Amino acid sequence: DRAQQDDKLFDSGAIVLLQGVLIKEWNGGRSGSLLEAGSLAFSPATPEAEKVRLWWSTGGSSQSLTALSQDGAGGAAARL
Repeated sequence: DRAQQDDKLFDSGAIVLLQGVLIKEWNGGRSGSLLEAGSLAFSPATPEAEKVRLWWSTGGSSQSLTALSQDGAGGAAARL
C-alpha cells in the first residue's frame, strides 16, 4: 500500500513529505515508521516544499549535509 511506491516517483528528484513518523534510534542507527494516521505525499504543493525546491535548484543539491545529532549512547557516531 503506502510503502510500495514505483521507483519512477524518485527519478526526477521528487520532494517527499512525511507527517506522523515515529523515529527510533537503536545501536547507533535510526529507523522511521509512518504511523497509521500519518501521511506520505510526493511533490506536495506547500510553501515549505517550494522552499526546498528553490534551495535544491540554486545549489543545495551540491552542498554537503551536516548531522545535527550527537554521538549515540553506545559511542558510535550518529548517522543520518
